[in-house]
Formats: sequence, C-alpha cells, structure tokens
Amino acid sequence: MPSSRKAIAAVLQLLKETGHGGSIVDFGSGWGSACFAVSRAFPDQEVRGYENSPVPYLYCILANLLFRRRNLRFFYRNFHSVTLDDAGVVLCYLYPGAMATLKPKFEQELGPGTVVVSNTFAMRQWSPRRIVELKDIYRTQIYLYVMGDSEFSRKRQ
Repeated sequence: MPSSRKAIAAVLQLLKETGHGGSIVDFGSGWGSACFAVSRAFPDQEVRGYENSPVPYLYCILANLLFRRRNLRFFYRNFHSVTLDDAGVVLCYLYPGAMATLKPKFEQELGPGTVVVSNTFAMRQWSPRRIVELKDIYRTQIYLYVMGDSEFSRKRQ
C-alpha cells in the first residue's frame, strides 16, 4: 500500500523539524513514493529503499532510471539482513507484526539520536516523541521516535 501524499508530506515535515544526519533508510519501500519524495527533499543525503517484493522493486529501479535521483538506491532484500550502523533515519510503513520483529533490531543497531518514523503503526512499548494525526478519512497517525528519548533505547556501547 503506497503512502498517501498527506502522509509523505507529514513525514517530510517531521524530518525537517528533527534535523538528522546519516543515511535515510526506508524499510518496505514498496512502490517508492516515500523514497522519491525524501530523496528530492534531502538531495545531499543518501536514501536507500529496501523491498522484498519483486514487482514493486523492479518498478522502483525503472522509475529511478527515469527520474535519475543520484542519492537514491533500491535494494531487493529482506530488511532484517540490513545493517543500520550509518542510518540517521529509518522510515517504516509496515504491519504490526513486522514492527514487533524490528524492535530488537532497532534497539541493538540504532544509535542515540537516530530518528524512526512509522506511518500508521506504532512501535509497541516505545514512547513516541510526537504523533501527527492526519486530516484524512482514516485519521492516519505518523509516529516519530528518537532513539535515546526514553527507556526503550538500549544502544550498544
């Protein structure tokens, strides 16, 4: 399911407000709508989309050839196999079960100050820094987490 324009606009606004460094990683990048928007908004930062469904992945590869976003790369890979050492931001629009499996990975690999933005689905047992509720028919919520903000963050030393 692609992110809506309103959701993407809210994500971009949150990223601009938080100020961040490092790569921007989209787990479950799907058809690439968020990745393309983020790569345009932050042209000096590397943006990586990870997708394990072949059709959306191939679409993104072809679209990136057409749009030529030099700071954007897509990978056909399960995001559990990805190392997040250089990530400054992780974007997610995943179902609750996937979010639950990512929780320990994030807690182990993401450093203090790393931003996690989740479209629609909250990370259980984490306290968001901010929740943006969209003015759409679903009242979609965008969750902003910053590693180190609360007791959930147990970053490696």
